[in-house]
Amino acid sequence: LAALRADLDRLAAAPPAAAPDLAPFEARLAALENAPVAASGPALDLAPDLAPLLARIEALETRLATLPPTDSAAISAQIQTEIRARLQEAEAETEALRQQAEALNTAASQRAALLAVQTALTSGLGLPEALAGLSAQEGLALPEALTLWTQSPVTLTGLRDRFPDAARQALSDVRSAEQQQSDGAVTDRLATFLMNQTGARSTIAREGDDADAILSRMEAAIAAGDLAAARALLDSLPPPAQPALATWAKEADTLMAAQSALATLISAL
Repeated sequence: LAALRADLDRLAAAPPAAAPDLAPFEARLAALENAPVAASGPALDLAPDLAPLLARIEALETRLATLPPTDSAAISAQIQTEIRARLQEAEAETEALRQQAEALNTAASQRAALLAVQTALTSGLGLPEALAGLSAQEGLALPEALTLWTQSPVTLTGLRDRFPDAARQALSDVRSAEQQQSDGAVTDRLATFLMNQTGARSTIAREGDDADAILSRMEAAIAAGDLAAARALLDSLPPPAQPALATWAKEADTLMAAQSALATLISAL
């Protein structure tokens, strides 16, 4: 822009051509020089490429020096037309780059907010801050599954912490149901009573299709972060165990749907 201004000044002072009216171009050049740039976000080169315009001006200067004075007015008019066209291109280019920078800033902010939520889904740490950051993102359309999760947030850590109590209740319900259906001896009924009272259950994964074995494998899967595997095992529990785990299962479904929707949304940005 400085080189362009120097060329324009030289043309305005050069005899014998009549000096063109460069005031409008001076103002527009100053506006381009002083155009504000976003304070944050990716660094972009917002300077328009004025090299073609400078080359045209040099060619016109050479031609002007070889023409008689009667042609200088036409050359001055042509110079003004060239400058006007190139300034319009430069202004359009600058505006397009500014809009691109704003779009990149918005996408980066949205992605950071979604990644914070993704971390909170698993660890439970920073959940209030993550939700606040997500709600502050204007123009970010959330999938239904993620919106449903934000209304009643649940995390993998929370499900892991609540599972033991739900598992003990489920196992107690199964044992009580089995005792009612059998004619077991007094010692068997006493043993069942004591196990229900103490909440005795397997805490290490073991094979088997009884409720205690299935619950032990569910707990191992949850500890490993494999919520889908734990949820699949739940359906193989006997019917008496299902009510105690109904709320836990609903929360697990909500969390898994939110995790899937969140991953899709992040990959789209």
